[in-house]
Amino acid sequence: MLINALICNVHNFDTDLCIDKVKGAIKLFDIVCEDRNYGEYYGNIVELYLFLSYVQWMRGYHDDAFVSLDEAYEYAKEYESLCADAEQHYTAMLLKNVKYRIGEIPCGLRTEDLPERWPVWGPVYSGTDEIKSDPRWDQWAEKCRK
Repeated sequence: MLINALICNVHNFDTDLCIDKVKGAIKLFDIVCEDRNYGEYYGNIVELYLFLSYVQWMRGYHDDAFVSLDEAYEYAKEYESLCADAEQHYTAMLLKNVKYRIGEIPCGLRTEDLPERWPVWGPVYSGTDEIKSDPRWDQWAEKCRK
């Protein structure tokens, strides 16, 4: 709901408020999963970091945008390691002993999908060509496709 509220009003992107709110959404997951074992919610974290990178890029924080892209990649790798159709369980205190099973990672959330999936959400996807002309984009995309 928070992300939808941000996206619905294009003026939310006029300041750094949007960056703070996306980081806040990530922190909500960290409150519940303090050990950062997000289990079946890794996909949400990946999408939040992809979107955060877009917002950071649009607000002029280009280095931070690539840090967030790397975060999305790392969490996508973690997610992929869980998708073995074996029963898993959370390790965070609030969710301890809650079990889940992930069969196959959803299309769009595999590491190789990330460059095409970026930026996930947004009111207007302007500026996407600009980030893709940065040499760091090609390096990141290549890493994702390996």
